[in-house]
Formats: sequence, structure tokens, C-alpha cells
Amino acid sequence: MLVAYIGWEKRAKTFELFHNFFNSDWPRFAEVARLGWPISITIGFEAMLFNAAVFLMGRIGVNEMAAYQVALNVAAMAFMMPLGLSMAGCVRVGLMEGAKDRTGVRRAAAMAVLCSIGAIMVVAIPVMIWPLSIAGFYLEPGDPKNAAVLALVASFLPIAAAFALFDAIQVASGQALRGLKDVRIPMILTGISYWVIGFPVAAWLGLSTPLAAVGVWWGLLASLAAAATLLGGRLWLITRD
Repeated sequence: MLVAYIGWEKRAKTFELFHNFFNSDWPRFAEVARLGWPISITIGFEAMLFNAAVFLMGRIGVNEMAAYQVALNVAAMAFMMPLGLSMAGCVRVGLMEGAKDRTGVRRAAAMAVLCSIGAIMVVAIPVMIWPLSIAGFYLEPGDPKNAAVLALVASFLPIAAAFALFDAIQVASGQALRGLKDVRIPMILTGISYWVIGFPVAAWLGLSTPLAAVGVWWGLLASLAAAATLLGGRLWLITRD
């Protein structure tokens, strides 16, 4: 359907994307691969962290793992708006960079970060204020069998809401850097944030301290705070001139 739309929509149609389908432009393929592989690894670093946390929760308990899945689903839904806005920011930053408009680059990057923060706060603030009510959308509060999981979800969600701020900053900063074709250093910074800082903290707090499952969430918050700081700092450094 998307291929058909590209051939029908008047603006996309002018590019004739499939006109010379078998006439490969190898230098451009190489450019796509050069930019693409660090981005794919960066995405993998983040996805693997949140999946690895499932195993940590499984080591702690069944209720903890169930509550983690509920809280993670809330956090993931909240993340969708800043993700989309940051992708738009990537395009705007790329256009401004292509036009050699450094002021426009800074403006587009700043707006992407600010809009992403504003969008995620629309969800994060109610989640922080009414965590038990949000958990009630997933599990019947009147069922005694759900009491333990609901209590855990209510303890996880305020932390998830707190790391939403850092999540918005890191995704908007990362996408803006991609718009500048800066992908390898962000890949390294993301790896450090999630696997040198975040996962060890989550594993230690979750498995070796009384915080248990809540400690895993503090580890996730630490990873996103590190990513937001490092990627945001990288974006500021290369756009300040």
C-alpha cells in the first residue's frame, strides 16, 4: 500500500522512486549502509536493555514480571508521541543542515526537544499523579488476585513517569544528530548509557539490594538519564557554532 501511495501521491511521484529500479546507484547504497548500521545498533542497544530487564524481573518474581510488562506498556505508549515528533525534527534538522543554515539547525533541534518533552509530559504527569488508576486499565482492581501486581505497578509507574523526561530528551537529541549524519559517536554514547551504566545499576539494585523490582526501574531511569545527558551534550556541542 505504501509503494502504491508513493506512485500516486503527487509530491512523492515526482521523485520516480521505482522508475530505474534495476539501475542501482551503488555509491548511494554505500552511504545508506554507512549511516544505517550505527543507527540499527543504537536501536538494538535500547531494545535489548528493556528486554533484558524482563529477565531481571523474572529472577525476582512472577508478580514483578507481570507488573513490569504493564508499566512498560504505559511507558511505551507515552513514548510514541516524542518518537514521532523527534523523527520530524530529524528531517527539519537535515533540511537546515543541507541549506547551510546553522541557526535553523539549532532552532529545529531545540524545537524537537521541547516539543518531545511537552508531548510526553501529557501522559507522564497523569501517570505520576494517578498510578493506581492507570494500572486499573490493565487489571481488575476488585479482584484480590490482582492486588499484589497492582501494588507493584503503582510503585513502578511514578519512576516510569520520571524517566519520561529523559526519554524525550534522548530520543529527540538522537534523532537530531541523525539529521546531521552524526551516528557513530551517538552509537557509542548509547551503548555506554544502557550497558555500562544502566544495566549494571538495574541488575545490582534489583538482585542485590532490598529495592528489588523497584531497583530495576531505577536502573532504567539511570540509563535514560545518562543517554539524555550524553546525547543532549553531544547535540549542543556540535550545533553551538
